[in-house]
Amino acid sequence: MQKTIILTVFIGFLTITTLVGQVKTTPNCITFDYADLLAIRKSINAGEPTYKASYKLLLATADKLLKKVPEKVTDGDKPPTGDVHDFYAIGKFSWPNPNTPDGLPFIRGDGKYNPDTFGDRYDLTRFQQTVNHINNLTLAWFFTQDEKYAAKAGEFLKVWFIDPQTLMNPNMECASALPGVYNGMPVGIIFTVILIEMTDHVQLLRQSKSWDQTADGQLKKWFIAYKTWLTTSKFGKEEQKATNNHGTWYNAQLLAYTLLNGDTDGVKEQFELAKNQLNSQITSDGQLPREMKRVEGFHYFIYGLKAFNVLARGFEQFGYDLWSYKTADQKNLILPYQFIIPYITGKKTWTTGGSIDINDADAILILKQAAKKYTLPESKEAINLLRANSSKASIKHLYITQ
Repeated sequence: MQKTIILTVFIGFLTITTLVGQVKTTPNCITFDYADLLAIRKSINAGEPTYKASYKLLLATADKLLKKVPEKVTDGDKPPTGDVHDFYAIGKFSWPNPNTPDGLPFIRGDGKYNPDTFGDRYDLTRFQQTVNHINNLTLAWFFTQDEKYAAKAGEFLKVWFIDPQTLMNPNMECASALPGVYNGMPVGIIFTVILIEMTDHVQLLRQSKSWDQTADGQLKKWFIAYKTWLTTSKFGKEEQKATNNHGTWYNAQLLAYTLLNGDTDGVKEQFELAKNQLNSQITSDGQLPREMKRVEGFHYFIYGLKAFNVLARGFEQFGYDLWSYKTADQKNLILPYQFIIPYITGKKTWTTGGSIDINDADAILILKQAAKKYTLPESKEAINLLRANSSKASIKHLYITQ
């Protein structure tokens, strides 16, 4: 018998929960292909050697995590807001003032990272590690169907996003701070880009017995609140205006959280924003000049292009087609692929920022995704070259079919 559905209003948000039971939905993943994961799981179960080393690494990693106590946003220094539940991270070039007893106001160093940025005093590293742990445990559950991994992933999720005693407030007001000067900056919103991939893993986790409707509804409330902050706060509005990957990833975050929450609020406006971003960030010959001028130009080219990939895959879920969209002067998303592939294959020499990274798993993934949408004759050669030079044992390889 179908379980009774109860409509409840909690902290101003309408949510739908069931009295008992788990979430059962088909994942609509936008950073990786669910069909690829199914094929990889089939290969692993058949005992084929293709993914053996990476699978062994995944299970070893997940088994260690079973014994790990989840870290909390409340573990570090008190944020300038005074609320220990606020995420707090200083900018990587922020340093204590050597001329004052208390180090305030902080000053910006000349191109030198402050190691405290990634230490226990601040939340950035424990946040990144928590998200990574959730992803790895969920993937281990997906391949093994062993509920111990799903249960542990759920524990990490509940500690960071759900438990009132330990949860992170859904804002980034104190991200990329310069203590004594400003509490945070809009650019700190880029830190939560990793939540896009995490929401894909949550969609996988919804198939497990260990992740129930109540926990899922509570997690949705967090993402509804964070999306609201992104769209209404001063920082969020500023980040939306960014003319590089910050703006595209901002848009991709909104889309991913909308998809996770099962609504359609704002999608049409986000699609219009994506079209404008494509027009302003991609040149007629496929360059991403705002990314390529960086010191690590190739890395940021792939990073920026991945944001457009995520947007295109996400909009598909709502019936919008960014893959085939063309601007008035005929620019579209195929152009950056046509531009970058000859540099990966070595037919052209990269002369801008950084060097070609032939170990880039993200490059393999987005090239495979684009090749399903466009005719890219040299994409197979580029993918094979990238794959041949990448590590044989990497958890990232468990998202990419051979």
